[in-house]
Amino acid sequence: IAHGSPRRTDRGYWRVEVSPLHEGAERNLLVYLPPTEATPIVSYGDTLYLDPTEGCILSSTPLGAIENPSYRHYLVARGASAALYPRSYQVVPRSRCTSLREWAEDLRITLVRTFEQLHLSPEEADLIRTISLGMRDGSSGVDASFRHAGAAHLLSVSGFHLVVVVGVFAFLIPPTRHRRGRIARGLFLIMIAWLFALLTGLAAPTVRAATMYTLYSVGVLLLLPQDKLNTLALSAILLLLYHPGYVFDVGFQLSYAALLSILLYEPFFALYARRLSHPLARYIYLSLSVCLSAQILTLPLVLYHFGSSSTLFLWSNLPLMLLATLLIPLALLYAILASL
Repeated sequence: IAHGSPRRTDRGYWRVEVSPLHEGAERNLLVYLPPTEATPIVSYGDTLYLDPTEGCILSSTPLGAIENPSYRHYLVARGASAALYPRSYQVVPRSRCTSLREWAEDLRITLVRTFEQLHLSPEEADLIRTISLGMRDGSSGVDASFRHAGAAHLLSVSGFHLVVVVGVFAFLIPPTRHRRGRIARGLFLIMIAWLFALLTGLAAPTVRAATMYTLYSVGVLLLLPQDKLNTLALSAILLLLYHPGYVFDVGFQLSYAALLSILLYEPFFALYARRLSHPLARYIYLSLSVCLSAQILTLPLVLYHFGSSSTLFLWSNLPLMLLATLLIPLALLYAILASL
């Protein structure tokens, strides 16, 4: 049973995570479908039939015996025990929704199809569906462009995207001093955060952001003293209790390293913002200080995992973040209205 849509790898294969149907099987497997130009039509809940007689190669090597530590850690992070490389396969679409996740996936596909009415180029279509709903296949070259510009994080639906969506609703629903209104507003924004996480396929970065936002909001509603470092640590502990393999996930490491770095170092940069009298200059300076603060702890991880880092992030992140802040809510609003 497929747990998502295929994503193109650097070697051209289409990777999709599945759970096997036969009894006694391990929890998850990674299937690498043969390289093709068109994206394979596979969505969450579909059934993939793989025939071993057709050359389906199963890597049954124990995780501890895999020589490449990066690949071993990647499998652990994904909760996968083996990889399948079928030469041929058959996809049987699911006939109906049997879970909330499948309903959300159908809704996401419906929203993405509305973008086809805009007659966008392949790069533009990939960008808009990736940045708003997290559906990317890696075939248009947008990933490489953003990676070279040092802004690849904008393509991974994460805390920034969730904050933009929740921020729009927080702006539309002004705060109130009444206790019931304050609680209702807080619970509604928490619901919006998890609804957006559900629409993006419960991607790990979005789930992490929704978890942290929920913990912080509950503390605010209960009028508890807030400590952002404790909230960050508590969310990490809860996610690791759910799946200890996240500790090997590169996205998990970079997300928490960036947030920790911002919490530790951004206040030092913010002290000098008081000397800037012009609001625009102060905004640009604070935005650049956040980018610089995040790089202090993430740079060693980026160099370790990828071997290089782009120096363009200082010049690319600010305009691209401003563009994304406008594009994300507008794309979601268009998709919802067009589907209605």
